[in-house]
Amino acid sequence: MDDPLERFFDRRYVPQWLVGGGVLLLVISAFVWWTQVYENPYNVYWDMFANSLKVSSVTKHVTETSGGTELNQYITLDFGTSNLAYGRTVLKDTASTVTTESIGTLTSDYVRYTGITTSQKDSKGRRLRFASVLDKWAKAPAANTSDQSVSAPFFVQVLLGFSGGNLVPMADLPVQARQSLVQQLHQNVIFNTSFHDVKIQKVGGRTAYVYSVAIEPVAYVAFEKNVATDLGLKALQNVDPNNYEGQPAVHVTFSIDVRSHRLVAIGYPGTNHTETYDSYGVPARVTIPAATISDAKLQSLLGAIQ
Repeated sequence: MDDPLERFFDRRYVPQWLVGGGVLLLVISAFVWWTQVYENPYNVYWDMFANSLKVSSVTKHVTETSGGTELNQYITLDFGTSNLAYGRTVLKDTASTVTTESIGTLTSDYVRYTGITTSQKDSKGRRLRFASVLDKWAKAPAANTSDQSVSAPFFVQVLLGFSGGNLVPMADLPVQARQSLVQQLHQNVIFNTSFHDVKIQKVGGRTAYVYSVAIEPVAYVAFEKNVATDLGLKALQNVDPNNYEGQPAVHVTFSIDVRSHRLVAIGYPGTNHTETYDSYGVPARVTIPAATISDAKLQSLLGAIQ
């Protein structure tokens, strides 16, 4: 029986055709699921929020140009037993470049100058020398408090809110807390997002969906208060979301990696401010300084250079 058509109808080959057809059906089903479900822009968007609330660590890169000053900053957030923030910052203007490192925990802030160059001269026309302040870690106490008159710890500043913190909350929370926060996002208009004009672009060589988002201030602050509570942070306890009534929505773009469903960038249209996110799960690997001076002493040393 050499005729292929006759072979097809030969009952001896039926199991082979069934197995082959089953495998083909599985492949087709997996492809359809991947393209129509897993890579669906709606699912990618909502998975991003759930994934952002179960992050062991992440690094944010911030750049900004304002008034002739350039900011270039990397901040790594470690969650869990460490709960710390590590920052490397370069501030540059036409006359000077200042490089610093910062470490923040819930109880202490540490900062040191690692490089200072300037065209400014001392009173005798000589180059200013900064050896006395470089690479000296200064320590300042930090307080996990609701007192608004006290400066928030560096860790809290880079974690929460509009003012330098993460617009999309990053944390490593238990399942129940994550589910409750995501449910709040679904039930309230906090991140007002359109799924009809999602764009596709390359970010870091990978495909990302880009969403236009309007952040509603009152609902957002209420949401951030819940995030802070779940993290055990007191900084927003006395903040009233209703104080933000009447403020306009904040318009941004979210870029989300299609494969990993991770946030990779936030865009601020009309500004010279950019934020990218990467190195998920890669810890900061920093050691809390053992030898320190006070922050007042560091500022005193810096003020003596003239």
